[in-house]
Order: sequence, then structure tokens, then C-alpha cells
Amino acid sequence: MRTNIVFITIDCLRSDSLGITNKNVKTPFIDSLAKKGVFFRNTIASSPWSGGSGPSIFTGTYPFSNNGNISLRDRGESFVEILRKEGYLTIGIHSNPFFTAENDYNKGFDYFYDWYTSSNKNIHKVKTKLKFKKKLKKIVKKSRLLEFFINLFVRLKRQITRNLLKRISTNYASIKIINNICKNAVKFYSSKLKTKPIFIWLHYMDSHEPITIPQDSISPRIRSKRNYLNSIYRNKKVKKSKQDIKELKRLYYDSISYIDANIEKTVNYLNRKLDKQTIYIITADHGQGFGENKEHFGHGLVHLKELLNIPLIIYSQKLKKQKISVNSFVPLQAIGNVILKTIGYEESFGSLEAFIDSNLNITPPPYVIAEEGREQEKDFISKGSYKLNWSKRSFSVFRNNMYFVYYYQTDTEELYRFKDNKNVISDPKYKIALKEFRHILKKHIKNHYKKSEIVNKIRI
Repeated sequence: MRTNIVFITIDCLRSDSLGITNKNVKTPFIDSLAKKGVFFRNTIASSPWSGGSGPSIFTGTYPFSNNGNISLRDRGESFVEILRKEGYLTIGIHSNPFFTAENDYNKGFDYFYDWYTSSNKNIHKVKTKLKFKKKLKKIVKKSRLLEFFINLFVRLKRQITRNLLKRISTNYASIKIINNICKNAVKFYSSKLKTKPIFIWLHYMDSHEPITIPQDSISPRIRSKRNYLNSIYRNKKVKKSKQDIKELKRLYYDSISYIDANIEKTVNYLNRKLDKQTIYIITADHGQGFGENKEHFGHGLVHLKELLNIPLIIYSQKLKKQKISVNSFVPLQAIGNVILKTIGYEESFGSLEAFIDSNLNITPPPYVIAEEGREQEKDFISKGSYKLNWSKRSFSVFRNNMYFVYYYQTDTEELYRFKDNKNVISDPKYKIALKEFRHILKKHIKNHYKKSEIVNKIRI
């Protein structure tokens, strides 16, 4: 029987924000998996925000594929669809506003719950409560008057919920809610788990601003400042002091520690309910900025190390050859292929080959590319759909401990040393490297896009 797979994505998780890479963060559980399993320190997200990165994770396509539409529609099969065809029971649970059923992220899932568009009929109650509902329905059927009032109450409740969602700018579900829904879904499908392997995807938003973790999970010295810190974080009009930035990072690190503690509880639960040899994959959709470069706070818009460099951990008791740490650049975009390799699926999927096989042989690609298409936070919104704006496209290429960035709209080039994140575009010493990066990007655009007028603009 095939191995169970649990795929965990943590919003805004930078590679340097785990205990294993940063002594200021406490993530003992995730660290333990990284030390025992395979740890890719320098995984590169395909885009610096969820809307661009998500389609790449699930379909293996580049962000600008399908004219930059950020839904999974018309991007081909997702790896989840393939898993279901291969006999997997598939469960997906999250509260990211871009990963909704409206954007086709429910493709391939037997059970899909997103905090924004999922019906009340979804499995978020335990089996015993479902039995109680069945008994209640029998009673209601005997009384038409009672049925009328109950239906009226349900309609009013839904309308009130919709109105509240319109007022709330950010309505992320906490990790505890996501994990409880996961447990209830596993209970609901318990009989099927005896004959079918399971794939579970859990996405956590607790490290995304505004950070709303419980007060007792925040460092005592900044508990009273949480609202203030959340209010200034993305406010460009507020000049952040060094102390502000230090405290913003502390709040962010505390949120990751909170996630770590709750992931441990869920993994322990799943190990009891599933095979202990389940494969666990932990990563992020993108990173987060704290003004390190260009005074950029948050994520999206720009190609910077802190927004694109994320961790990737693969762990299972089943895997014999582990305790591997990899510093080479690898693309998150190929994660679907990596997951399919773990079950022995040999056919081609997405745009990129897997960088690790089922025997844990690692073959990093020669370079990794990320894409983006916005100038301002709301540039991606258009009537009828969400898209990356082709006229504002930008690219980055990661290779040989450096990364190159090109912004089409302003015809701007940047070249960074990855280690210290220093822009060395004006250093003559890197002239040859700059020419090589331009060549790689030009070739990438020619191979993937018809709108290749950008090729003539790149200086080579």
C-alpha cells in the first residue's frame, strides 16, 4: 500500500526564521524534522506572494502561464488530481483568501475546506454531531412549522456571516481551527483509511500579518504592543524605528513558535491515526520582509531574498537515507513532481523536473526562476478575475550563490550576492555573471511566452 502524505505550507515563512537557522526563534519540533529528514535551506518560491506562488505549487506552471491568471483554471492537472487518480483520499484545509474553490483550488480534493467559500455542509463537525443532525432532521420533517423557522434561521445566519466578512479586512482561521477541522475530517473518513492512502494539505496563516495569535503566546515585553505593531507594519507613512522593527520581528517569530507547537500536536495525532511512516513535507508559499532591503515590509511586488527564500523539509520514518542538509537553490514550483516521485509516479508533470527522487538522490537544477506582475498591492485585480499584469512583469534568476532581478516596466536590473544580500550590479567584477543571467532570462521568456517583446529589451 502507498505511503500517506501530509503537505504543510506556512504562509510568510522565511528560510532564516526557524530555530535551526536563527537562534532568535524557537521551533523545536520543525527543527527536529529538519535535522532527521532532508532540509532544503534555499528553496525558492516562484513568486513573492500567495496569488502568484499558489498556482505554481499545485500545477507546476510558472506564474505568468495562462496569461497570469492566479486561479488554477486552464493550467492543466494539479498534482492532487493525479494523486486521486492514483487511489489517494485527498483532504485540503486552509484559510488563505487566494486558495479558494472559486479559484479552482478544490480540484482533485475529495474533501476541501476553505474559510471563505466552503459550505456549512462541509465536514467541520465530528461524526457524533452528524448523527445528531440526522435525528434532528427526522423530527423537523414531522413539523412543517418548525422546519420553516429553522430554514429562516439558517438563511439569516448566512446573511449575517456574509455581512461580517465584508467588514473584516482579514479573516484568517487560526491553526487550532484548521487542525480541528483536519481531525474531524480524518475521523469522518476513518473507514476509508483502512483501504486507501491519504494525502492531506494544511495551510497555516498565523504568521501572516496582522498577527493574532493568543496573548500568552507573545513575548511578555510586546504583548501590549501587538495592535500597534500590526497597525504600523505595512503603513508606508509610518517611519519604523530600529526598536519597532526589532519588535515586529519578535511578534513574527512568536507566531512561528506558536505554529510549531501546534504542528507538533497535529503530527502526533496523525501518527496515531495513520501509519507512522507517513511522509511529512513542510514549506511556505513565500517569505516576508522587515525593511532589510528597499525598506520593504510584508511580501509581494519585489524580488528579494527575504520574500523568495523559504525552507523545505521532507521527513518520514520510512525514508532510510536522511539527515541531509542542502544549500543549493531548488524550486518550490517542482514540489508537485517531488510528491509524485515519492509514490513512484513516473510521468511528466508541470514545467520542472523533480530535484529529488524516491531514493533521496538530489539533483538541483542549474538555476531557479521567479516571476511577478504588479507595481502596487491592488494591481492584480481586474474585472471578472485576478491576474498578474503582463505590462508590469518582473523576473528573478537564482544561480551560483547570486540572484539577478529584472523589472520590465522600469527597465531596471539588479544583481545580488545571495549570502549578504548586497546589490553588486555596479561592480565590474560581476560583469560576466550579469551577462550570463541576462542570457538565462532571455531564453526562459522565449521558451515560455508568446509576448516576448521583453526579450529585445533585455540588454545582452
